[in-house]
Amino acid sequence: MQTGKQRKTYLDFLRVLAAFLVLYNHTAGFHFFLDHKTSSRVILCTILASSFTRINVLLFFMISGALLLGKDFSYKDLLGKRIPRFAAVLFAASMLLYTAERFDHFDLLNAIATSVTCNVTGVYWFLFTYIGFLFILPFLRMIAERITWREVLLLVICRTVFTGIPTVLDHVSYLQGWYHAALPGYFSIPFAEVDFIFFPLTGYWLDRNLSGKTIKKWLPLLVIFILGDLMISGGISYRWYTWDMASQTYLGIFSPLTAISVFLIVKYIFELLQPKIQGRLPEKILTCISSLTLGIYLIDPFLKDHVHLFDKMEAWFGGAIHVLPLSVLYCIVSMAIGGIITWILKKLPVTGKYL
Repeated sequence: MQTGKQRKTYLDFLRVLAAFLVLYNHTAGFHFFLDHKTSSRVILCTILASSFTRINVLLFFMISGALLLGKDFSYKDLLGKRIPRFAAVLFAASMLLYTAERFDHFDLLNAIATSVTCNVTGVYWFLFTYIGFLFILPFLRMIAERITWREVLLLVICRTVFTGIPTVLDHVSYLQGWYHAALPGYFSIPFAEVDFIFFPLTGYWLDRNLSGKTIKKWLPLLVIFILGDLMISGGISYRWYTWDMASQTYLGIFSPLTAISVFLIVKYIFELLQPKIQGRLPEKILTCISSLTLGIYLIDPFLKDHVHLFDKMEAWFGGAIHVLPLSVLYCIVSMAIGGIITWILKKLPVTGKYL
């Protein structure tokens, strides 16, 4: 936990932003362009929003790296406390979700089996990945202590060259009628390609080594990275939409660059704001919401799929609001309701220590 004067408020903001984008990823707004025909302007807006949303989990891993890789966790701490905590939360939430979905024909053994294999709905897949990250945390910490700007730059270049560019070439090859363009499956650079390795290491280094003054010099380039990713991803995705073959494949082609850019821009902004908000109400509100994001993430599937909150909001507005702003509004409402429920659960002795 970040406490006192050393609390990095920009990480709280990034956590809230990432949680918001995760919720948006599960709304009708995210999937709208896949199965609707309407004006090109509306479709392009939904594609751009969906493409930007791709940075959600990437930001979570960067935040985790910034917060955890600087701490000396022993395997006793990890195996005795942190990993069991997240495993218990994951199992309990999955069991509850299974019960909600199959209440009329509940099967205990099947519930347990599906809960431990992420087969309930798959919405909690991130926690499975996060637990995997925790298992290798001591190894990553040893790397993080020695990593330099050169290694970080190499990882970013490898990630861009060997994941982003081949995706663009795949689109170009289709246009030209060439053979499917893709790197051989047996070619891999794990440190650059595996999200829970690449992003924690990157987040740790950027948090520790780049000050606001340094980031300021790079602001134009960071904005170009974000706009470039949106233009390329949005343009290609829209092209496939016009061919009646809308797909999520080309969303966020260069999302790693966007995630890194957003991380640094937010860090720079909050270094400027920190003296004005430190210890005051805005910081306290942001800190409070940030502490509730795990519960918000766990509760949202119940609100969306079982309380049918989005459907009720859509019916209440009667089509007066387009699905894109409605999805944004839904995320705000879901975060508010989920946050209140989580705040109450955190006050209870049994659930408080897990959330």
